[in-house]
Amino acid sequence: MATLSRCGLMAPLPFSFDCVAHAKRPADRSAPVDMEIEDKNAENVAIEAANKTSITQTRVGSLDVGAPLKAMWANSEDEVAQLIHAPELLAAVGRSLFLCSK
Repeated sequence: MATLSRCGLMAPLPFSFDCVAHAKRPADRSAPVDMEIEDKNAENVAIEAANKTSITQTRVGSLDVGAPLKAMWANSEDEVAQLIHAPELLAAVGRSLFLCSK
C-alpha cells in the first residue's frame, strides 16, 4: 500500500471513503488572547485559500484527495461588532472573513 500524496491516507481509498465529510471545515478554534485581529484575519484568508484548494482536489472518483481542512480562528462578538461599526478598522484589517467564520 502506498500513501496518497496530498492527504497522507493509505491508498487505495476504501469504497466507503466520505468525500463530503473530508471536505467539511472543522469548527473554528479560539485565538490566543494576544492575537491581533489583523494577524488573525490574515491567517484566516490563507487558511481559506488552502481549504478551497483541498476541496477542489477532493472529488468523488479521484485517485487522490486534498489535504485535511484546517480550522479558522474564531472572532469574538466584540471583534465582529468593531468591524461592523468601524469601516476604518475593516479597511485596515483587509479582506475580512469575520462573517464567514461566525
